[in-house]
Amino acid sequence: MDIAGLVEEIYEAAIVPDLWHRLLDRLAEIAGAEGTLLFAARPGATRHINSPRIDRLIEAWVKDGWAGARNDRGNRLIPIREPRFLTDFDGFSPEEMDRSPFYTEYLRPLGFWWCVGTAIHSPTADTIIFSIERLERNGPVEPEAVRRLDHLRPHLARAAVLSARVGIERMQAGVIALETVGLPAAIVDATGRVLAANGLFAGCSPSMRIGAHDRLLFGDETSNTAFRNALRHGGRGAAASLALPARDGAAAAVAHLVPLKGSALDVFTGAACLVYATVLAPKGALPAALIEVLFDLTAAEARVASMVAAGTSVAAAALKLSVTPETIRAHLKSVYAKTGVHRQIDLARLLSERP
Repeated sequence: MDIAGLVEEIYEAAIVPDLWHRLLDRLAEIAGAEGTLLFAARPGATRHINSPRIDRLIEAWVKDGWAGARNDRGNRLIPIREPRFLTDFDGFSPEEMDRSPFYTEYLRPLGFWWCVGTAIHSPTADTIIFSIERLERNGPVEPEAVRRLDHLRPHLARAAVLSARVGIERMQAGVIALETVGLPAAIVDATGRVLAANGLFAGCSPSMRIGAHDRLLFGDETSNTAFRNALRHGGRGAAASLALPARDGAAAAVAHLVPLKGSALDVFTGAACLVYATVLAPKGALPAALIEVLFDLTAAEARVASMVAAGTSVAAAALKLSVTPETIRAHLKSVYAKTGVHRQIDLARLLSERP
């Protein structure tokens, strides 16, 4: 393999994040491995990308809890602060590996066992890890492969720092672009810390603000809990919406949470979620079609919500839709959960124009 050419690819990936996936495959080739996992360990979150050939391995790593305290290998190797690539034997004897559930219950059933990897400790308290995964039947990673990877490590470290800087600039450019079309927007990490925000965001609603330590906060504990839950499940869930009630003379609004996942920029910057706000100021109650989109409601739920916002009683809505009042109440219960309000009057206020 042309190492000089690979160094060029490393710096290209630092500028063009989509190239990291190809680079991870190239690193695996050096070690005769199946693929590479790249992840950033930071307080409150772990973000990652990986070679497609180890998708099953990484899915189990996340789903079955092997990414945390059960990760014997990472817990031993990552604290070794040496500027080189490490193998399993830097932290384990063969006997210890045979006794470790990480090896015997996680890696072996999927056909894996061996690795070579390195941890890059950045000044921002993030730790960037490259873990190259090799099948058990192929034996340990050879010393020559480790030496070749060691030659690349300084370039990988510089590229990681550069990728983080490029990512921050792109995040800021992204939220500014949304400002040009009138959308207040911010990007937050998995703890709710605002990484980038445009000029419209800070003043878009008194029910949403940037607090101490740049944390995004909402006006009530129900919304804050929903926000934290959305961030916690963002890597596996879909977009969510939070109602921002009218306060202090300002219109009601909706905060939309869009998970950011699968990009190398997410790994290097910690970006977890795009938050943008839509201010509700229509003439009268919002139409059902718009309510459906804004709050991720079903068509039936949106029809009921629109009718209630227009002042229709439960009994009248049931009669008009040819269903039972119990069905209307069941729809309303779901609507309340998705919009963050608890009473019909609050729902009507949220979905209606200010006087």
